[in-house]
Amino acid sequence: MAAVRAIGAQLAAAWVLSWVPVMACAALHIAAPSQPDSLYRGDALIIEFELDSDTFLDTFQFTPNYDTVANILELAEDPRLAPEIANGTGLCNAGACVFFYLPPKSVRRGTVARWKLYVKSDAPTGPFTFDLNLLVNDERIGFPQSVRFSIVPQQPVWLLLIAGLAAARLRTVPKSC
Repeated sequence: MAAVRAIGAQLAAAWVLSWVPVMACAALHIAAPSQPDSLYRGDALIIEFELDSDTFLDTFQFTPNYDTVANILELAEDPRLAPEIANGTGLCNAGACVFFYLPPKSVRRGTVARWKLYVKSDAPTGPFTFDLNLLVNDERIGFPQSVRFSIVPQQPVWLLLIAGLAAARLRTVPKSC
């Protein structure tokens, strides 16, 4: 009887919390680098999904379309998920995951998912869009409007090297007077 009451209390709490939008207590942000609008070829791009408060989840899924950025970004490793997230019923394949929780699962605040990608060495310069297609409790969670992605050209290292050698040579030449 106590078990039935406990399950009933969990379901009632989940129903009440289902009326609170997840977006009010969750955020998708860029952990590194600090300026995603100035990415260089070879840079690591780390994206994190954080919960600002304890939350009940009934679904957690992300299905990024990696094909749209195939010539720009490369998935460095499988996404890292908090144990509470990964213990759901579901599957992961090729960097995309879908999980369901019955009854809804209580997840503590903090980082619950992390993606690490690299900018390819032959990535074209310029702005690009990337979307994780993240759905939490059937609510779409996207990047804040201020987040823009762009690949910028790197400074030519050989030009700086030649300038440095020329400056060093000029300093060592004896002056004749």
